[in-house]
Amino acid sequence: MSLREPTSTGRERKETFVLSVVLPCYNEEEVLSLTHERIANTLGNGPDFVLEFVYVNDGSSDKTEVMLFALADEDPCVKVVSLSRNFEHQAALSFGYDLAQGTPYSFFRRGDG
Repeated sequence: MSLREPTSTGRERKETFVLSVVLPCYNEEEVLSLTHERIANTLGNGPDFVLEFVYVNDGSSDKTEVMLFALADEDPCVKVVSLSRNFEHQAALSFGYDLAQGTPYSFFRRGDG
């Protein structure tokens, strides 16, 4: 009896990985929905990766926290951590990286002023 090894077709499926988009949020109620929609539409889920959103509410005083938890209820790709006060951008990123299941990716923007 002999064993036959499968032949390579050159089309082997790559391992699927999780791309975690980490987004610190501080008083973002005016732009939150649009930001999520644009990132989801731009990146989507590809054949080789699954998209995960990790939002970190960094002590917002507006409706950001409520909106984030509503978004998490609607979209299973969304995780939310809400901090008790503002720990600043870098600490919020660290919290998000700790929650991320996949390869973390962050969007950076210029600060206000």
